[in-house]
Amino acid sequence: MHSVDKLIELIKKVKSIDGKELAEWGKMEIQHMLEHNILMFKISTGKIKVNLLVDEDKIEIYKESVLRNEPFEKNLKNPLLGEEPTHLVFKDVETAKKKLIEEFNNFIQYFDDASDKKTLHPILGLIDKDIWVKFHIKHLSHHLVQFGLHEYGDSVY
Repeated sequence: MHSVDKLIELIKKVKSIDGKELAEWGKMEIQHMLEHNILMFKISTGKIKVNLLVDEDKIEIYKESVLRNEPFEKNLKNPLLGEEPTHLVFKDVETAKKKLIEEFNNFIQYFDDASDKKTLHPILGLIDKDIWVKFHIKHLSHHLVQFGLHEYGDSVY
């Protein structure tokens, strides 16, 4: 399956969220997870500017780790997040879900207009569409598994 198709498959699972899902680990509720993924899509399209959080000489090590074809560990600590979930931005799960789908569509259009674009990931440095797609697949898969909406498979991509 082509990577973008895999990402589309995951977005279809987002569409099925009804707000009653409970986390199997971590402190996020379902709306936190949706809003967290919205932020990552906004970062990938440059709508939200971030700083590089690692030394430049460590980027390749992080890329190798993040882009390995295996799922993220449960309870993985994200350097962008604090110990507690952030305050919710949207009024409800349905609104957050629609916004995530909108930001996914913005992502597809952003890179379709110029697939050679690169935007800054806070750990992976300047990355192109292909690496962003792989990151979003792995990241969204991780959170969908967290809420029992996806199974970890042998392959992430």
